[in-house]
Amino acid sequence: MPVNDMIKMRDGEVVLYKRSDSVFWQARFRSPNRSWHRISTKRARIDDAKVVACEAYDRARFRSTEGLIAVSRRFRDVAKLTVQRMNEAKEAGMGKVSYKDYEQVIEKYLIPFFGSTHIDKIDIPKIQQFEAWRLQQFKKEPAKSTILNHNAALHRVFDTAIAEGWIKQQQVPPFKVSGKKGTRRPDFTLQEWTKLTANLRHWVLKSREGKSRHMRELMWDYVLILANSGIRTGTEAQNLKWKQIRWHTDPKTKQKYLAISVSGKTG
Repeated sequence: MPVNDMIKMRDGEVVLYKRSDSVFWQARFRSPNRSWHRISTKRARIDDAKVVACEAYDRARFRSTEGLIAVSRRFRDVAKLTVQRMNEAKEAGMGKVSYKDYEQVIEKYLIPFFGSTHIDKIDIPKIQQFEAWRLQQFKKEPAKSTILNHNAALHRVFDTAIAEGWIKQQQVPPFKVSGKKGTRRPDFTLQEWTKLTANLRHWVLKSREGKSRHMRELMWDYVLILANSGIRTGTEAQNLKWKQIRWHTDPKTKQKYLAISVSGKTG
């Protein structure tokens, strides 16, 4: 945006300016490490804007003398940047399956609770408050896997803040791993599996020729491949291509198998 009415203060260390699309004065100031930081003063009057800009400049210098990061950021801003970076990684083909889970945790739990808190102010008591709040949201003790997922998402946000120089590594609070042990989903007995596959095959044969028969045969193959290979529905199965399927012969037994390569949690 075009910049108008630039005003310099503190020997050029603080600069006030207006953009053509805003009535408020913007400011940039040089931090003790000589990098520039930009803020909106949220003030339309120049005298008020000067006070806000100079206070931000003085605060950054004071924090630096106390051994703190000169300029802090609110959790919400760091979290949104974290989501943006994960989306950029996915678009570049370098994303992970877990990124989608992290984004959901950030949007549904982390931002609603930590949003307006400065990232460098999140300490052990604040984490404990979050755990109590989360328990109220769930209305029951979350599973250990859920806690681990939340911790991983929170770590992503802190990693972004460290990379940007907004906090130091020693400022990251420890996360407690609790939660109830997950229960295994029930599986089929051999009798149930035999009945299911027999009925599924009958379901295929009684369909009409054409697209209906083709789709049912596809379902039949899909169920058998999932059950006999251990491939999971979702990303692993949906991304499967012909080039990832090959014949493999056991060197000892000489028995021939179909080997399937998928991209998933365990590689």
